[in-house]
Amino acid sequence: MTAASGGDWLRKILHAHNFSREQVDRIGTHSCKATCLSWLAKAGVDLASRRLLGYHVDPATKTCLVYSRDAVSGPLRELDRIIGLIHNLEFDPDSTRSGYFNVPVGEPDRAQNFGDDNEADDPASDSEDSEDEELSEGEHQAFESAVDEIVGEWNEHSTVEGLMLEQEPSLFQNKNTRYFHVCADEAEMHFRCGREITASYTKVSSRPKFFSPQCRTCFKRD
Repeated sequence: MTAASGGDWLRKILHAHNFSREQVDRIGTHSCKATCLSWLAKAGVDLASRRLLGYHVDPATKTCLVYSRDAVSGPLRELDRIIGLIHNLEFDPDSTRSGYFNVPVGEPDRAQNFGDDNEADDPASDSEDSEDEELSEGEHQAFESAVDEIVGEWNEHSTVEGLMLEQEPSLFQNKNTRYFHVCADEAEMHFRCGREITASYTKVSSRPKFFSPQCRTCFKRD
């Protein structure tokens, strides 16, 4: 899932739990990334795994990692393990350092390599922008179909109905950015935002439930 779709999904969950639109409007997935990296550091997960999960790697190795997707499978299993410990109340990242792993006397502590890394000097504890892998057209469509099914309709975004147009407009999607645009004329030459319709756009045959991302100008009501 992309950061944009993940942010929409997160805001939808919070809104469903009675948080107002104003409270969730500026919330995104960036904080989730920083939080998970903090949990892993407190649990003593090795620095190399945290660097991979945070995508804090040397620029020279980024291309290699993009085409070696299994490189992150081990770190992801570690993240899943730590989340499981939190869920089972065996690890409390919000506690004091001595209370992270509050286990009964005689049982082994579940921390691994705790204290080996200096968190203050650890760049993996910071949160930086991640770079998405370049997906093929088929992968884009499969991903968007899954999001449409799982996330469902979300009224955070403007809708075609909200434009109050006289007739149903044609919709297009940018092949690269995946942004939705609204056609401005029957000849399908230009969008409502003024952009010219070129081969870089694909006509949308069926309207998705999850309308994101979308061109704000195209979906702006006159």
